[in-house]
Amino acid sequence: MKEVKKYNLNRQEFFGLMMMYAANIDGEEHKKELAIIKSSIGEESFNKCCNVYQSMNDYELINYFRDHKASFLKSNMDEKMFLSELKTVVSADHHVDIMEKTLLLAIKKIMSE
Repeated sequence: MKEVKKYNLNRQEFFGLMMMYAANIDGEEHKKELAIIKSSIGEESFNKCCNVYQSMNDYELINYFRDHKASFLKSNMDEKMFLSELKTVVSADHHVDIMEKTLLLAIKKIMSE
């Protein structure tokens, strides 16, 4: 039986984890993207998000986002603000590729489910 992982993330860390996932969707970590995430959520939260991100695969991350979004996205305004931050992260390297565009659409869908 697979061990169930439990993470106690606060709102800031939840968003940081989603931003980290978005920043890595193209298979590359760009320093500018990571710097934006770190400045947005702080170093301690950034380090926690790095540890959580590295301990989960894509399937686990997406399910985590789905399972916990209601705790952190309480309104339409929350979703809009978060999507805006997410777009800032993925465009930090001044290149938004098809994977990043697709991810933004997927996260928008996850948030509206």
